[in-house]
Amino acid sequence: MYNEKVSGAKIVRNYQFDNAVGNDYELTFTISNTKGKTLSSYNVNRSKKITNEVAVSKIK
Repeated sequence: MYNEKVSGAKIVRNYQFDNAVGNDYELTFTISNTKGKTLSSYNVNRSKKITNEVAVSKIK
């Protein structure tokens, strides 16, 4: 669990996650004010899919 307190008007944060977490994961970010009131929440999902496509065409 990660918690960070910041102040200011236009705050930008970039986060990088290690692939050691695994291929599939779900993270939730909750932004709240100093009084603990939730302002917004974000879900981040990562999943890996492998797709094989096969095309069939008629030979003239």
